Amino acid sequence: MLRGGANDVGGTLMEETISRMAVRTVAELERLADRLAWQRTTTYSPVR
Repeated sequence: MLRGGANDVGGTLMEETISRMAVRTVAELERLADRLAWQRTTTYSPVR
């Protein structure tokens, strides 16, 4: 997911049941992908 440069990890926050069903945390996904997650704007520019 993170290697492709696209994710919607926060997109399911409104639907609590989906969030609770998620097994992995962002930190685990970062470790598995060997990459860091970056917060981005709506135009995908990094938030500094």
